[in-house]
Amino acid sequence: MISTAPSRMQDVLEEAKSVLKEASNPEHRLGAYVILAITTGLRPEELRKLQWSAVDLDSATLYVLRAQRHKDETKTRLSRRGLGMPDLAVEALRSLRTRQAAERLRAGEEYADHDLVFCRENGAPYDAPSVRWWFRKILKAAGLNAKEWCPRELRHTFVSIMSDHGVPIEKISLLVGHKDTKITETVYRHQLRPEIRDGAEHMNDIFGSKTTKSA
Repeated sequence: MISTAPSRMQDVLEEAKSVLKEASNPEHRLGAYVILAITTGLRPEELRKLQWSAVDLDSATLYVLRAQRHKDETKTRLSRRGLGMPDLAVEALRSLRTRQAAERLRAGEEYADHDLVFCRENGAPYDAPSVRWWFRKILKAAGLNAKEWCPRELRHTFVSIMSDHGVPIEKISLLVGHKDTKITETVYRHQLRPEIRDGAEHMNDIFGSKTTKSA
């Protein structure tokens, strides 16, 4: 998922739709994780530390305040951010919260309540390998080559879709929690729609395009 060619971008969008549809299946324990990753661009380490106290489903907003890093700090100061959530993400989280409430009742005193949005049946946190296993299970069910993907690629997918739909790089940089656009351009240069040719394309439209070079 690294090409910005129009045909490949369409493939990226179709792949994302397939994954989102499959992730909506209640049988997938981390389906909401995948949906949130694609639709908000959160880092895997941010998703693993996301707490219900930082999620407001009524206003469709979440706040990135922690990450699975040293002392639970986010990667940078600007990584601490508030983000709106699309309807399908809110719906997925509502279903997840209902399921977790039932699991908490079944577990009783054995439930380890860390207020985590994404946790095991006993409330314990997931590590990266466990998330990767569930993630690839969803991809396989969606008919994609799971072995070639890792959870972080969902963030790349988010950037690709945003860029292809005309969202300015300044806005994308804020959404993904980068301190400036240079980082976004460097890390996601393959996902960003190439805009540097826009000036030349407009000039060709205005003055006409030449197919032969003058002497």
